[in-house]
Amino acid sequence: MRIDILTIFPEFFDSLELSLMGKAQESGALAIKAHNLRDWTHDRHRTVDDSPYGGGAGMVMRVDVWTRALTDVLNSSAIKGRRVVMIPTPSGRPLTQTLAENLATADQLIFACGRYEGIDARFAELVAQDSAVELCEFSLGDYVLNGGEAATLVAIEAVGRLVPDVVGNAESLVEESHGQSGLLEYPVYTRPLDFSGAQVPQVLLSGDHEAVARWRHLKSLERTAQVRADLLQPGGKAHDSLSVLDRERLLAWQVSPDAGQVRLQEMDYAGGQCFQLTHQRGALSRSAAVVIWGPREAHPQHPHEALKHGFVIIGARPDLGAENELVGSTLLLAEEYAEKLGVSAALMRMPADKLTQAWAKERGWKKAPQGLGKVLRHADLRVPGQEEPRSVWFYRQLS
Repeated sequence: MRIDILTIFPEFFDSLELSLMGKAQESGALAIKAHNLRDWTHDRHRTVDDSPYGGGAGMVMRVDVWTRALTDVLNSSAIKGRRVVMIPTPSGRPLTQTLAENLATADQLIFACGRYEGIDARFAELVAQDSAVELCEFSLGDYVLNGGEAATLVAIEAVGRLVPDVVGNAESLVEESHGQSGLLEYPVYTRPLDFSGAQVPQVLLSGDHEAVARWRHLKSLERTAQVRADLLQPGGKAHDSLSVLDRERLLAWQVSPDAGQVRLQEMDYAGGQCFQLTHQRGALSRSAAVVIWGPREAHPQHPHEALKHGFVIIGARPDLGAENELVGSTLLLAEEYAEKLGVSAALMRMPADKLTQAWAKERGWKKAPQGLGKVLRHADLRVPGQEEPRSVWFYRQLS
């Protein structure tokens, strides 16, 4: 890829000779050249700006100087592929990873670094009318810089590192923040193993590659939910890549005990202690779960004895309406509460649909022995005024 930069401060870009950008130029993966805009002026003062029409503060960069410079740069390179003129401006589209990935497929990028009050608007209009090039006005965010040079440096690195053969290990681009999944990257660790009492998570030392992958995905999901929840919303980059379990986990986090969104309400139950998880958020108001637990010695293979001794039951009472695809979030919360209470095993009733049964399989739940279902059907786990949904019982040993 060829990158040309038009600026009144070409020395601003000397840092591109360092690190990966410098190595990429040495290898030929990138060709970067900064041009001094003043070389296309015709007066002895090398003037590139003038007063704005209509009055006002500041100066505006001249369209004639910019047009001469761009024309010469385009004509001096014999590139016939995709060419994009990049104009950094606070009024441009946000520079996102998606945009960077798109620009990485171009053959040539020409950056026009404005200063003062900006470039005469006719310059962008003329570029947009030129069928030989594309126009991309971009912004780093909702703030203003003194000029376009800093934004151009950021854009060159964001795009350049995605060009083939620039980054040595291409796999490192897949798992990083805003990569293919759209999630933020998980935390990373290296030596020393213990530093002032801060230790590396044990799962990373286990040698279990599947467990490590699950942990990293969970941490990516957690970090994204905490810092950039907008990426998980409809239209966000990560939304479409979320699995059913991801969506359930996110919904469960929204009503986590730590956030004060879930409370335990004691209920009367002859077989042992019974609490109902009640959700205060509207999105979950039509779902509930009941947790019943008892002595560890109660064994699920003997359902009558289990119920008699207060064996733990996790019963789902889902509304199979608009939130059907996320019904597992209720079950997930119930399971987590059961584990905190130290129960040895659990039963769960779930709707007999593909989504929730896939959830059970992914979480390691197995179909419960037939006798358990018969006994537990007598437990009052139904939603008042609602027909009993067709359901399947699942069992899992927790400890």
